[in-house]
Amino acid sequence: MDRSLLINVACLITSSYGLLKCTKIKLPPSLEQAGQKQFLTNISLAATISHNVVAIAVHVTKRLRECCIQRQRREKAFARATASREEVQSLKQEENSEQLQPLDDAASSDGCACSLLIFISKHVTLPLALVLESVVATVYWPLRVFAIGLILQGAKKRSPIPLHIDISIHLLPILYMLSDYYLSGARERFRIGSLPSWGIIAAIGLAYKSYLNALIDTSTNQKYPYPFLDVSEPYKSVIFVVITSFGWLFYVAYRAFPPKTSLSRKEATKLD
Repeated sequence: MDRSLLINVACLITSSYGLLKCTKIKLPPSLEQAGQKQFLTNISLAATISHNVVAIAVHVTKRLRECCIQRQRREKAFARATASREEVQSLKQEENSEQLQPLDDAASSDGCACSLLIFISKHVTLPLALVLESVVATVYWPLRVFAIGLILQGAKKRSPIPLHIDISIHLLPILYMLSDYYLSGARERFRIGSLPSWGIIAAIGLAYKSYLNALIDTSTNQKYPYPFLDVSEPYKSVIFVVITSFGWLFYVAYRAFPPKTSLSRKEATKLD
């Protein structure tokens, strides 16, 4: 089995399990109204699972194309083995004409679809999931260990989340995404430049802030999903800017240190 396929199948299983289990955990009264959909962890898991599905679809599509090509080759080999001398000459002429002609519409569309899925997997869903999971793990674990009251509402000493679920939603996803990027055999860095990525990541941060503002009604004693966000403005906006900046710096770092890259020195130093 392909290494990337194995990584994404395993990630899909553990992330789906963790997401399903954590949605069944009873929330404190101050979080019940907004529910599980307010947590960045769950949104990041949704992005990770989406990447897993796209990556698996890439492998399935490539495998189907390979099977189709092999079947066509076997059919041609069988036809050549059972053909008469005149038919062999006719087959050779057909093969020569096929080499000079462009691919038919079906083959061309299949190739375009596969190429599009590969691009989405490697340069859209993977960087999105990788950045989100990097932010989640970086913010969550230090606070979880040293200041649990700042990351979990109502928690004082112990987390209400069972350890195996905690690991499956806050640790394994980032390990799987790093493995998919660095250990799956990919030899190219993310194509979206550093400057455009800042606009995209800033838009995601602003969208999440607006989403929480629309979702949480503080007048009914509802609180933000993370205690460190229960502060007044402008401090809340400053926190969002800092966390968003961390996400962008992660993306820049992943572009600066691509997996098994064979870039020239000039290309490696150019970070757009």
